Parts: sequence; C-alpha cells; structure tokens
Amino acid sequence: MEIHFRNISFKNLHPDIYNRINDKIDNTFKNLENSFKELEKITNSFVSKENIQAEIHYRKKAPYSIWKKINKRNSDLNSISDIAAVRILLNQQEIVIRFSE
Repeated sequence: MEIHFRNISFKNLHPDIYNRINDKIDNTFKNLENSFKELEKITNSFVSKENIQAEIHYRKKAPYSIWKKINKRNSDLNSISDIAAVRILLNQQEIVIRFSE
C-alpha cells in the first residue's frame, strides 16, 4: 500500500518523469506479456503432470520504484531493465523471477 501512495505522490510532483518511466514500463511489459503467458502455459503443463499446486502472478514494477533505482544507481532510464516481476507459488513456496529486456 505504501508504494501505491508514493507512486501517486511521484506522479503529482514529477508528472513528466513519471510519464516517461510509465511509458517505458508499458512498452516493455507489452513485449514481455507473450513470454509471461508462455511461461504460465509451460509451468501449468509441468505442474499438472506432477500433481503440484501452482499459482503464477506477474506484474509491472511501479514507476516510483524505477525512479528510486535510477537515482540510487545514478543512471538513466535506458539502463534500467528490471521492470517486471513474476511470482510462482509451488505448494506454497515462492519463486521470484526478474525479467529484463
């Protein structure tokens, strides 16, 4: 919930930067969506054969968290590739995968 409020504040305080970051996230995420769906299909196929319970969730990273990373690394938007996350829960154990361009 905290990141949600920070994102809203960031959008209001720095709308141009927010929009540039958000556009980059949206464009990259669109390119990754087919990969996410393919990963989900492959994972579901495997786990159903092995009688394993699985949940797969993927999401975009928040513009504020990307902006923080840019400032922390003293870099630019083009150098940040960690804009999406995938969580796979197998029998209630979490596996986190980071996707880069």
